[in-house]
Amino acid sequence: VLADHRSGCAVENRAIRHFDSLLRHAGFVTANLPDVVVRIGELPASKVTQQWIGSSNAIVHAVVPAGKWIDPDHRAGAMIVDASVLSDIRDDLRDRPRSAHRFADAWERADQQAARVLSSLLDGESPMSEPAVARAAIRSVPGDGALVVSSSMPVRDVEWFGQHRSDIGVFSNRGANGIDGVIATAIGVAVTGRATVCLIGDVALLHDSSSLTALAKRNLNLTIIVTDNDGGGIFSFLPQASALSPDRYEQLFGTPHGTDLVALCRSHHLDARTVTTAAEIVAAPGCQVLVATSQRTPNVSVHEQLNAAVGVALDTLGG
Repeated sequence: VLADHRSGCAVENRAIRHFDSLLRHAGFVTANLPDVVVRIGELPASKVTQQWIGSSNAIVHAVVPAGKWIDPDHRAGAMIVDASVLSDIRDDLRDRPRSAHRFADAWERADQQAARVLSSLLDGESPMSEPAVARAAIRSVPGDGALVVSSSMPVRDVEWFGQHRSDIGVFSNRGANGIDGVIATAIGVAVTGRATVCLIGDVALLHDSSSLTALAKRNLNLTIIVTDNDGGGIFSFLPQASALSPDRYEQLFGTPHGTDLVALCRSHHLDARTVTTAAEIVAAPGCQVLVATSQRTPNVSVHEQLNAAVGVALDTLGG
């Protein structure tokens, strides 16, 4: 089971959580190709996971709600609306001898190795980075609370580098909506009475800054954590970052805004401040905004270094 945090299935020792990092290792990919893939609901954010499934030529079955066709990659051979098939699969696996679970065992060992590596690099007194902020955001959510994750890099950093939390709910707007309405969604979750943490990028915050209006007057427990790299951070990971001149890239994709986000939030009478360490990212009663600054180009290097470290660890397992 490859489970992202939104699924509610990322249970420790029962699901693979760092699949994106594992599938960036060529040896691991070659040694662990599936014959059949059962996809439940939406696709994960990980592009390399979809590429791995496509390159495997596996038979793909999608389990979806009745009346929905969720197959943007056109890879599913069948759409299944009866979720009881999952119980049948579970029972079939339970009846098989342990020797038949070598495929799952290889994934589990690799995932545990990746978890140890990422924890050593991103937790404790590690330097601030966007993946470290994502882990701190997950850690800050009170028990039985909720995490709302914005599109673009926040949802990916949570999916790729986030640690295990089975006692919280994770929500995210996915699909054609893009980065619109993330603060409004977080407010809607918090209105239910759950202590809520929202992890969001700077551009998404600016897109929905009207939702900050009168937020300070609401009796909500909502902590908004903003990764501020002054622009569209996800595009630094895409080919246009190197295909265009720096000035043209910044104009079309970097889109630096130069906004003082702390001042913006304070203008709405919100408790807002800049944080410089992961230890400062702590949820608190009431509404607050914590801004963690970052730089887009070094952020790409951080992601590459984390994935490379996982790859080295996998080499010690023989791929």
